[in-house]
Amino acid sequence: MATVLSALPEVLTPGGRGTLDALCDSDEPLLAGIANGAASYVWEHDGQPDRAAMAARRMLDAVGDQAIPVLRIWPGARFAELCLQRELGAEAIGPMKAALEALEEYGAWADSIGLRWGIMLACLQAGDLDEAEHWLEQALRHQPESAASDPFTPDLGARAEIALARGDIETGLGLWRRALDRLAHITNPVPGGEPVMEAWGPELQAVAATARARYGRTAFVAHLPAAFPDRLTNLLNRPPAVRQAYFPLRGALLLALGTADLANGQAGGVRLIALAQRFRYLRNFQPTMSSARAREDAENADKALRDAALALVGDRLTA
Repeated sequence: MATVLSALPEVLTPGGRGTLDALCDSDEPLLAGIANGAASYVWEHDGQPDRAAMAARRMLDAVGDQAIPVLRIWPGARFAELCLQRELGAEAIGPMKAALEALEEYGAWADSIGLRWGIMLACLQAGDLDEAEHWLEQALRHQPESAASDPFTPDLGARAEIALARGDIETGLGLWRRALDRLAHITNPVPGGEPVMEAWGPELQAVAATARARYGRTAFVAHLPAAFPDRLTNLLNRPPAVRQAYFPLRGALLLALGTADLANGQAGGVRLIALAQRFRYLRNFQPTMSSARAREDAENADKALRDAALALVGDRLTA
């Protein structure tokens, strides 16, 4: 760990990635494992999700059998996190379950809720709805007592997505409406003092707006897309050091705007959906945020306008 951390200042300078590559290829398993773990964050920040996932996989392969607590938890959890971002939920389930087993073996019950939520999301992506429902209940059952009375938990959104995946559209959209109602009445801060609406709210709002627009139910959420451009501007004005970390959230807001435009008969929404894809939008809540569903929405738009919009995106957004 000390060797990798000592190298990071050089790694983070222009042309310094070769130093990290050399550490990742080390013959010493622990050094190679830690280096690949660090590399997974570096490549993710650089906008190379496939390379980040490959580094996380190499970390897991290098140190996954080590009898060191953190190395029984972190590699699998990190690899699974990147799988979820790439909609490879089925590949994420096994590593997360192994990490959860290790976490519980060491008695870190309070920290297990994140992995349970992750397994639930992975099951949703994989289309195993019964398992998703099971892990949702497990996450709620094991949440800390202090969170039990917290009005903000994403459980309604998860239940909404399970209902939508089962074809129960009315129930799913109704649950998203309830989630928005609950979100609108939250004033308590999250740990660190950042308001919930800044830390968590935009993603849930984007998913809810996308879901309802896809089924033509835009009236209740019409105020949300109207507010998204200002929020996008604020995110784009974040300091350069953290700006790229907000790309997926910006993408989610763009997807909601594009889907709403298509629902209102504006074929220009295709360009927004294409932009959302380029920003690697958040895909936690499936099936609403499925990239396949987003492409299907775009393909159902007028072909000529779609081709023109996609050509414009290809010419102007290359980074």
